[in-house]
Amino acid sequence: MNEEEVEPNVMRRLFEDEDDDDDGFTIATHRIAEWVADVDDGAPDISTLDISGLQLTSLPSLPINLRYLDCSDNQLESLPKLPPDLLGLTCDDNKLTKLPELPDQLRTLHCSDNALTELQEVLPVHLRHLILRHNQLTWLPWLPRQLELLSVDSNCLKKLPSLPPGLTHLSADDNRLTKLPALPDTLTELSVTGNLIPEFTAFPPNLVRLFICRNPAPGPLPPLPRTLEWFYANMLGIKALPQWVPTPKERLYAMIGVDVLPEPLPPKLQRLYVSDNNLTSLPPLPATLEQLDMSHNCMTQLPSPLPPGLKLLSAVSNLIAWLPDEAPSTLTDFWFDYNQLPNEEEGETIEQYLAAVKPFFERSKKRANHRTSQFSEELMQAVWNPDRLLRMIEQHGCSRQWNHELQSYVGGFDFRSVSEVL
Repeated sequence: MNEEEVEPNVMRRLFEDEDDDDDGFTIATHRIAEWVADVDDGAPDISTLDISGLQLTSLPSLPINLRYLDCSDNQLESLPKLPPDLLGLTCDDNKLTKLPELPDQLRTLHCSDNALTELQEVLPVHLRHLILRHNQLTWLPWLPRQLELLSVDSNCLKKLPSLPPGLTHLSADDNRLTKLPALPDTLTELSVTGNLIPEFTAFPPNLVRLFICRNPAPGPLPPLPRTLEWFYANMLGIKALPQWVPTPKERLYAMIGVDVLPEPLPPKLQRLYVSDNNLTSLPPLPATLEQLDMSHNCMTQLPSPLPPGLKLLSAVSNLIAWLPDEAPSTLTDFWFDYNQLPNEEEGETIEQYLAAVKPFFERSKKRANHRTSQFSEELMQAVWNPDRLLRMIEQHGCSRQWNHELQSYVGGFDFRSVSEVL
């Protein structure tokens, strides 16, 4: 086929596909020209120049009066000299190994998912947000006094510099930290999961979120702040927690990963995750609890009584051999496979199996249904354990259970929409 036989729009696409980067550069140049024209015309709310996602390998000339630049999601290996009055720079998802000199007035720097190995020795004094996740940094320079947020997850840091007195958020997950510097009282979020910290000596008094998982810190832990709402401390190797301090907040999301839980639990606890331990019992559960994950433990029975507002209960992989006669009317998700309930080797039919679990759901009246009419006679005569039952009825249900083979939650009983109980 010669060139004359090709439709014009096809030819145009062929030429356009030859160099996608040239197209991106042209688009970026056009956006810059539009930005300059809008600024010259006095258009309101013109602040950010967005040239992200264009597959650029280099940047066009930038306006001298630019305040905010977003050049993320490109193929940039370096940046040109930046405008002197730039306040915000976003350059995530590129191939940058270093940055040019940063303007003195810079307030925010977002440069995650690059290949940075170092920063300039003196950062801009007005910097407030410094976000450098997923790079190759081995050290950090002195941090500006006005810095409020520092996020350096997934780097190669062995230590952190002194922290500014007004810092509120510190995230340094998945590094090689062996200790923490002095933590300012202003800190409300601390996340240092996946490091090599052997001991935690004190927590700031105003912490709201605390994430210290996967550190070789066998404890004991220092007292927990009264303000705490989120507390993740699993896989520390600790055997017990300090005595809970009642929190004035309405919720505490806790994944704590210990062998013994302190008593009493916080009176306003809403979510409790204590999977993958050796727990044989739980303390009395607060009435406010809505979600409980006690999977992969050594429980022989469910807690009694269950909180009246419980919505989600996961008791997978325990030693539970029977279910109680009552369930909260609010319960919509209940996962209980891989326990010691009667199984297929004992010859239990689906009717017998469902009759055995019936009392647990009888209070709600509209959540457990064996759906006899939806199974063939052959299936009705089969024998079932909880996992086989799940596989056969998942097509009829909308709640979820954990599937170990798929490593995901799959459909199970529909506790909300059915209208019949055995």
